[in-house]
Amino acid sequence: MTPHEKVVVISDWDADGVVSAAMIVYSQEVIGKFPLNGRYRVKLLPASPRTILESVSGLGCHEAVVLLDIPYTSDVEKALDYLKSVCEESTKIYYFDHHLSTIENTARIEEKFDVYIVVGKSPTSILVKNFLERLHIRFPVRLVEFAKAIGILEKSARTEANKQIVSIAASISKLFNRDKSRDLWISYVRWLSSPLPFEKPPMYSITGDPLKAGMEASRELDAEAKNLAMELIFKAKNLGYVKFVDARSKRGKGSIMGVVSALYKMVKFPIAVLVSKNTGETLLVIRSPDKRAKRLAEKLANEGLLEDVGGHETLTVSKVKDGIDIKDLEEALRKASLETSRSRYTA
Repeated sequence: MTPHEKVVVISDWDADGVVSAAMIVYSQEVIGKFPLNGRYRVKLLPASPRTILESVSGLGCHEAVVLLDIPYTSDVEKALDYLKSVCEESTKIYYFDHHLSTIENTARIEEKFDVYIVVGKSPTSILVKNFLERLHIRFPVRLVEFAKAIGILEKSARTEANKQIVSIAASISKLFNRDKSRDLWISYVRWLSSPLPFEKPPMYSITGDPLKAGMEASRELDAEAKNLAMELIFKAKNLGYVKFVDARSKRGKGSIMGVVSALYKMVKFPIAVLVSKNTGETLLVIRSPDKRAKRLAEKLANEGLLEDVGGHETLTVSKVKDGIDIKDLEEALRKASLETSRSRYTA
């Protein structure tokens, strides 16, 4: 650690994570107010719930570590355990997030790890923005507009946002779903955190114009997701009030979330998609028009079929426990969908 590198920001790869990280960088490097007093260079690390443990291993101790937009899972717990065991009281940890698993474990996270945690249903970038504005930090127009765009994308905003910026924000998420380039991710964060005027944004990209790269990736991945969804829709099973798709044998360049979104738009009905990760894990993604996605995932977790339930009320991502027979999972999902529908647990 250099004398000026006292802060580490670990944030999700998507647009919400990028914007959240940019706000912390602006606060620390430009304003010099949070998480430390004074201007210090911020070390930036993109991560997911399943890679965060690898990210913190060997990181060393810093005065402050800020976790952003990463849902609480067993791997996140292990990462926090590691930080506290290695750094003890020398590192202050801040955690901003809006995912269900983090919200539901807030008290545990605070008590076990002595973490200052900020949670809520708004996107993480909005939580960070509101928190820092209470510290009298005022952001450049670029960051404010991107925060509004995230609100539109997360369907939590009631205000209008620039359509072009919304498109750029969406393309950022799609780009990093396809290409996990740390250098490019950092270039976006530093571009967004720059206090220079929006009309002449500095470009720190390693691979060219990051905005152009993002838009091109967006178009490519949208087309790929739609084509894969068209192929998968014919394999969908009716399990009670849920369409079930086993997509474990399908691999594409992009995120399965794009495929799930495309499938949902086609059926306009609760849908559960089974996918395999390169790590060998099997995930179940559930999407619904109401709160049933959360209820279904929770029921399956309570029955011992799923773990690390994350996401939101209408979109959940959970790990299927090792050794679970998929036929048993399908039957449990069918029963859970019938029970959930009878309970009329809707938005």
